[in-house]
Amino acid sequence: MAASGDHVVAVAAAFARNLTTGSTTSAGYIVALPTAGACGVAFVAPPSGKVTIAYGTAGFNSGANDNKTAVRVGTSATVGGGSEVYGATDNDMILFTGAATYGIGRVTEVSGLTPGDPYNAALAHRAGAGTASFLFRTIKVIPDI
Repeated sequence: MAASGDHVVAVAAAFARNLTTGSTTSAGYIVALPTAGACGVAFVAPPSGKVTIAYGTAGFNSGANDNKTAVRVGTSATVGGGSEVYGATDNDMILFTGAATYGIGRVTEVSGLTPGDPYNAALAHRAGAGTASFLFRTIKVIPDI
């Protein structure tokens, strides 16, 4: 418990789940999947300016091709919006290949955020080839104190 006169900062985790299957043939990362929309959350940067993002998805591909999921962080409270401060890249992705459905999770750290400012984190997806389908998507932003 804080002593009288101590500065107390409230921080909270943010979580989202999207169970709708969405597909794409896009070779570049996209946030909103046709028929499923986006999976993301708005959050306020903690005093440390750093968050840990846990995310996961299940998926399959129309052939033995790559499905890729990564995280994008933007500078507004609108999921998928704002200026990109952390881009979805293959360096920080969930990768699965093939036609079988299975789920994978990952964790990444994002730093350099301005404490107290609004941000959003969203899953971004792309297909290596063929049609990539994604379902049971989840994302959780945890403030690093």
